[in-house]
Amino acid sequence: MRTISITLFFLFLFNTGFAQTTNGSLEIARLSGDFYVFTTYNLYKGSRIPANGLYVVTGNGVVIIDSPWDTTQFQPLLDSIKARHNKNVTLCIATHFHEDRTAGLEYYRRQGIKTYTTMLTDELSKKTDNQLKLPAGYYIKYGGQFENLVEATQRLSIAVPLALLLILVMLYFAFGSLKYGLLIFSAIPLSAIGGILALWVRDMPFSISAGVGFIALFGVAVLNGIVLIAEFNRLKQTGLQDIQQIIMEGTQIRLRPVLMTASVASLGFLPMALSQGAGAEVQRPLATVVIGGLITATMLTLVVLPVLYRWFEKGGIKKMKIKPAATIILFLLLSGSVQSQQRLTLDEILKMGSAQNLNLQSVKKKSDYWKQLQSGVFDPGKTQLGGEYGGINGVKNDTRFFVSQGFNLPVVYRRQQQLYKSEQSAQQQLTNWKEAELQREIKLVFYALVDAMERKQLLRRLDSVYSRFQQSADLRLQAGESNVLEKTTADAQLQQLQLQQQQLDADILIWQQQLQWLLNTGELFLPAYTHFKKENIVLADTTAVAAHPQIQYNKLQEQTAAAQTLVEKTKLSPDFAVGYSNQSIIGYHSEDGVSQKYYSGSNRFHIASVTVGIPLFNGATKAKIKAGRVQEEVAAINTTATEQLIKHNLQQRTLEYKKQQNNLQYYQNTGLQQAELMIQTAKLSFENGEISYLEWTMLMNNAVSIQLNYLDAVHQYNQTLIELEYLTGK
Repeated sequence: MRTISITLFFLFLFNTGFAQTTNGSLEIARLSGDFYVFTTYNLYKGSRIPANGLYVVTGNGVVIIDSPWDTTQFQPLLDSIKARHNKNVTLCIATHFHEDRTAGLEYYRRQGIKTYTTMLTDELSKKTDNQLKLPAGYYIKYGGQFENLVEATQRLSIAVPLALLLILVMLYFAFGSLKYGLLIFSAIPLSAIGGILALWVRDMPFSISAGVGFIALFGVAVLNGIVLIAEFNRLKQTGLQDIQQIIMEGTQIRLRPVLMTASVASLGFLPMALSQGAGAEVQRPLATVVIGGLITATMLTLVVLPVLYRWFEKGGIKKMKIKPAATIILFLLLSGSVQSQQRLTLDEILKMGSAQNLNLQSVKKKSDYWKQLQSGVFDPGKTQLGGEYGGINGVKNDTRFFVSQGFNLPVVYRRQQQLYKSEQSAQQQLTNWKEAELQREIKLVFYALVDAMERKQLLRRLDSVYSRFQQSADLRLQAGESNVLEKTTADAQLQQLQLQQQQLDADILIWQQQLQWLLNTGELFLPAYTHFKKENIVLADTTAVAAHPQIQYNKLQEQTAAAQTLVEKTKLSPDFAVGYSNQSIIGYHSEDGVSQKYYSGSNRFHIASVTVGIPLFNGATKAKIKAGRVQEEVAAINTTATEQLIKHNLQQRTLEYKKQQNNLQYYQNTGLQQAELMIQTAKLSFENGEISYLEWTMLMNNAVSIQLNYLDAVHQYNQTLIELEYLTGK
């Protein structure tokens, strides 16, 4: 995908560059003797078209044959002639009617210059095509050189893409692989950059000759890629499996042929690029494009092509065996089949984990839960509304309506709010603790991937070494210089290495899936790192554990338990209820004890009430209070136990850290150098016939064991540092 995108991008720049380089100015070149050619440009049917004119220097002045096409160059032409020859223009001749020949006639007449044209040409030169009114059956057609230029431009728009397509097809047939064809094809946009830059530097527009130069350039540019890729494949066929080694050796071997290929072609076009004689205006753009393109193509090919080759060979693109007829279709659809795994740094992965991990997001949301409860601590209960109808006070049916509302003392609501605040603070600290644990898990997985990738890289280097010696063992057996045991040992060693690589591939996939789950993403990532060993840290004493988020969480749990006990204590306080009732008392009643008065249903009587609730039966509440105090003690014990455990772990990890530092110092100062010396000595001794293959195998196994042990030491060291960072809150 990346290669195709880069290629298309360069092709875009290529096409854009064509359009931009056509903004040329006035160009003057000596033709022969006193004859000079000048070139100007103008738009025709959306394309920038050049037009040539002549002028001759005589003893009486300068004669212009056909005026400039570009209106902005009428006066610059006169100024250039004056500055170059110190003579004025005395006559301007139009050879025939056409805008590119007659555009400046009227301007030069106003300058006092004599003009010579036919009567029809002179009349038409003063009018535009839209202003012309010709008799029926008559029309104007542009011909001659102008017509040839337009047709050549149209043919070139077909020839360039066709040439590119043919180059790609021929590369596929040459290598039998679209992958290698695309690799070499990358030299084309790289060369196009140089060609466009060369035209820009020399202030040359894109012309027909420049287009032909690009076609020639593309053919020459791919030669460097063919030379380089062919050498890489040859080294690979010899048994060399390490891609890095293939690239380094192949580039060194083919550096001189690549430079000579580009130099010969560039030097061959150099006289054309510097030409000043007849036809130079055609030769210079062509040669300039070729020379400039070969310079950039050579430099960039030596850098970009090995990088792409390494990426392709490591699985960036799968091997494709296709029919020649499908080459074009696959080239257009290749962008959908090429994928690569993204590499992320540790900081980027940690940020993704904090933002996307589902478990962490759930813990964060719980803090909002306790925050919302704080706004609703005042909960007096439901308001009681009721009514009665019937023989309440006598034989008559009376009505009664009432309302009642209960509530607690303000201290009850205040302590409930304090409990919710404690729960929220504890939940926020729990979030910090869980985030620290998540970061520790991510770091452990990250460096586990780093360790697996470093091991795989080591095994790949060993695989190339053992492959060459396995081939050597085969040749020695065929020549009768060894026995079957040597060959069998070589085969077994190579198979073991390959099996270990397969196991590492499985381990890498497992760790990638673990990282995928921690990040809550659908993609698989690989670590981006420069050093597989973590940097040393400043060791902290045991007092630093006091700031550990788990200890802080346990302390807040103590406060929460105390707040819960206070809430239970408030249940021993009385609660209150106020009420109001309205009723009728139908019948005769006496206000003074003597006279009687009749009260109907419309006569209402009002009653207010206050009720106090006293918890006489409070045994259950007192039990809960005692249980709350026990919970406070449990929380305090948990805090102390957690603090002691973290201090203990910190002490243990500190001792391990110091031990592993000494272990790493041995490998870095002595062990790795000894292993490398053993490998080089074993190689030279075996090649000189001083030791057998079995002895070489024993020496190699010892050296490899040291290198693998070093990776084990680094991995353990990284794990210890990660634990120390977690324990000290870093």
